[in-house]
Amino acid sequence: MLNKILVILILVLVFLIYKSGTHETQPNLNISISSIEIPSNWLTASTYPVTLATLPSGRQIQLYKFGEGSITLLIVGNIHGGYESNAYLITENILSAFSNGEIIIPENVSIYVIPTMNPDGLSNGQSLAGRFNGQGVDLNRNWDYEWKSSVIFHGESVKAGSAPFSEIETQTVGALALQLKPTVTVFFHCCWGMGTTFANDLANDAGTALANGSGYQLLTGLSGENGEARDWFQIQGLPAIEHEFPAWTESLDTDWANNLPGLIALLDWISQ
Repeated sequence: MLNKILVILILVLVFLIYKSGTHETQPNLNISISSIEIPSNWLTASTYPVTLATLPSGRQIQLYKFGEGSITLLIVGNIHGGYESNAYLITENILSAFSNGEIIIPENVSIYVIPTMNPDGLSNGQSLAGRFNGQGVDLNRNWDYEWKSSVIFHGESVKAGSAPFSEIETQTVGALALQLKPTVTVFFHCCWGMGTTFANDLANDAGTALANGSGYQLLTGLSGENGEARDWFQIQGLPAIEHEFPAWTESLDTDWANNLPGLIALLDWISQ
C-alpha cells in the first residue's frame, strides 16, 4: 500500500514539474526589434529598390531611395490596404515625380520611400478585409505603444497580433526606423477627411508645412489608439506625421494636385 502511495506521489510531482516547466510556452510579449540587425544594403545599396521583407504570401515590402543628403525623410505608403489603397497610389505618383524630376530633391536631403507596408491587404481591393495583413492583423495596432491584443474598430473587435511587433511588416519597418533614425516620417492614410496629425515640436513644424501646402486641416497630439505606429515613433524620439487623404470616392488626380505642393513645401522646410 505504501509503495502505491509513493508511486502516486511521484507521478503527481512529475506532472506538476512538467506543467511548470518549459513545455507550456507563453506568447512572447516582449519582442525587441532594437536587436534586429538590418542588412547593410537597406541603407547603402548602390541601386534601389531593395527588398526589405518577403511575406509568407510571396509579396514583398520594398524600399526606394532618392538623394544623398544627411537629412532624411521616410515616406510610408499604405499601412492599410482596401479602402486606403489611394495612399499607395499617391506614393506611386511620388516615386514617379522623384524619378522624372517633377519634384527637385534638395542636395542635403535623402528620401526613403516604402510604397506599401501591407501588400497583402492591398491585394484585397477596396474592401474592409484589405485593412488587415495576410494574418488578419491590423498593422496600425501592432506597435509597442499601449498595445492590446484586441482593439475595437467601427464597433467590431479586430486582431492586433499576438504581441507588439508580432508581424513581419511592423518588425521590418520598426527595425529600419531605429537604424535610419529619419528626421521626419510621413505615414499616408485615408479617410479622415483631410487631416494631418503630429506629436512634437519638430513634427509640428513639418506637419504645418505639409498641411499648409496641401490645404489640409491640422490636428495635434498623440492618437490615443492602442498600438499605433505614429505614437511608437514619437516615444522613440522620431517625429512622425499621419497624413490622411480624403475619402476614396474623391478623384486621385485631385488628391495628387493637392498633395504635390504639400510635399514640395515639406521638402523646402526640411532642407532649411
